[in-house]
Order: sequence, then C-alpha cells, then structure tokens
Amino acid sequence: MFGEYYIWKRHSGNGNIYLADGVTPDPNGGPKDGVIRTKSDLDWVKAMLDYKVDGKTIYNFNNQSIGQGAGLWYGEAIYADLNGDGMYGTNDNDRYFTNKSSMPKFTFGLNMSAEWKGIDLSMTWSGAAGMYHYIYERGFNSMSSSSWQEGTIVALNARDIFYYSDPQKAATDQNYDPAQDPNANINSPYLRIGNVASAFRATDNELYNSSYLKLKTIQIGYTFPTRLVSKANISKLRIFATGENIATITNFPGVDPEIGGGGFQAYPIPRMISGGINLTF
Repeated sequence: MFGEYYIWKRHSGNGNIYLADGVTPDPNGGPKDGVIRTKSDLDWVKAMLDYKVDGKTIYNFNNQSIGQGAGLWYGEAIYADLNGDGMYGTNDNDRYFTNKSSMPKFTFGLNMSAEWKGIDLSMTWSGAAGMYHYIYERGFNSMSSSSWQEGTIVALNARDIFYYSDPQKAATDQNYDPAQDPNANINSPYLRIGNVASAFRATDNELYNSSYLKLKTIQIGYTFPTRLVSKANISKLRIFATGENIATITNFPGVDPEIGGGGFQAYPIPRMISGGINLTF
C-alpha cells in the first residue's frame, strides 16, 4: 500500500513479572499498555535485564538500562518484540506494516447553490476518508528533555498533563510505588518529561484517523431590486459576504486533518471572512 506506515508497536504485557516458577521472568509480562507506570512494571524490566543464560543477557530494551536521568524508568515506553528474538523494539525487525496509509482511500466534494428573491447562497464542501497521520512525534514529546528540571515541571503544571512520579522518592526509596502516590499522575497518555530516548519512537499509538469533511467556502449575497437601484443610474447592485475554511467535521486531534501530521509545529489553513460589493452602471 502506497504511503503505508511501517513502524513499531508498544509492548502489551499481561502484568506478570515471573513465570509460574517465580524465578524466570515472563517475556509476555510487564506493562499492559507498554508504559512503565507502577513499581511492578519497573520490577519486570529489572528482572528481564538481569536474567542471563550461560552468563549471557537474553533480553534487550532498545539498548537502554534502568535509569531515572536517561534510561528505562517510570513513564517510559517499552516496545514490542514482534519477532520473538528477545530484543524489544531494538531494531527494524520489530517494525510492522500497519495497513494504514497517509493516502486517502476516498476524496469527495460537493457544490451547492440556491437563490430566492434576490438572496443567493453557495457552498463548497470537500473531504477525504480512509487515511491516517502520525502526530506528536514532536509537540508534546519534544518536551521530553533532560533540561526540564523539576521546578519547571511544577511551574507549568506539566505533571497534570504528562506522566509524573516523584523523582526524589523514586531515586531514594526502593519501595516507592507511583501507584500509591496520591501526587503522581500515572494514567497520562503522554510519556514523562526527562528522557528523549523513547519519546520519539514512532509507534501505532500515535496514528490517528484523519478523515474529515470541511466547509471550504460559503458565500451569501443579496441583489437589490432593479427598480430601486435604477433611480441612482445603477444597473445592478449586489452585496455579499464570503467565508473560507469555516468548519471541519473530524475526530483527528491534530491541528488540521487537511494538512496531516506535524503535531504542534504545523500551521493550520487560515479561516477567512470577507465581504464585497458588485456594482454595475
């Protein structure tokens, strides 16, 4: 399929840490939505990284280790091991074709016009369906930088938006669990601020249906009766108002489905309203 997305997928675990023997980590365990949200999720990552056979490490998570400053930590993403080689999102072997394309399957348009007693109305509708766009590759996730310190996060109320757990408690208390912290925000759809490494990985979580129906133009006018304007030696007088890009019907959460992805760095097509007079002598 032309323009089809070939990207990674987030890990979808069953919540377990170990297999039934209580010693061997469960390759299918871990966070259910691919984000390390709780102590149990992080303990699974630790168990996987520590597990060795004949002195060799079996599992790899995009070459990252456990670490709050830069590494796998609370609020970080785990990517799926689609080919079963023990390397979770580490290489292109874990990318897959999504059967979703940036090219629309259908495009359509409709022109409408009507006139009644000198009042005229015309509209142009356009739309497209069956395409997807990837957003938030930048935008929200571009804030996932180690330069964002705790004071800045609190000042911007960012912890109310992004995943948040107490960095000091997490670093000093081995029993700290964000799930038990009333000040933590563990259910946010956005990864934590603090580590760029996993925030920019393209996954199907950021693919959104960008089908839309848009009112591209609308114009309403009024033509004055000839018997009125002829007294001023005017043959025809019409006034009108025009609007462009007035309304969009879509479930796409980005800036504008017509321009696709780009997160918050894209510029929307402007909405414009104008008016005029047609005067014929």
